[in-house]
Amino acid sequence: MVTIAIAEPSSAERAEVAFERAFAVFREVEETMNEWRPKSALGRINAGAGGEPVPAPASLCAVIRLSLDGAKRTGGLFDPSWAALRELWRFGDGDSKVVPDEEALASKCRLVDWRKVEVSPSSDAGQGCTVRLPLAGMQLGLGGVVKGWGVDRAVEA
Repeated sequence: MVTIAIAEPSSAERAEVAFERAFAVFREVEETMNEWRPKSALGRINAGAGGEPVPAPASLCAVIRLSLDGAKRTGGLFDPSWAALRELWRFGDGDSKVVPDEEALASKCRLVDWRKVEVSPSSDAGQGCTVRLPLAGMQLGLGGVVKGWGVDRAVEA
């Protein structure tokens, strides 16, 4: 859920344009970077783990690079490849609150390593990039960065 307030717009028309531009950014984030949508660009990257590099739009490339930079700066304490662990814990209503056994945890932990994420410039005239997750089962979860990134882009728009 997002609320946008425009302070003192010079006209209703300008306010309408500003709202549309900001919400266009949020729609792009939702359609491109939502890890829960299999058809999003991020969903395709996650589905392609262990295979060939997957093309990604420039906006997603920027968020992945920002996330990897955060991982580097924190020595891996922030790691966008955490999402390989996602299925081990379920905290929704009605889900069992069971701690996974050590074997399951060890199996998934081997898939969490931001240093293995491969981001390369696209061969398509500098547009976007390709992303490769080299191990089957690796996953990227960008929620720790993409929300703030989206707000910053909406403000710019």
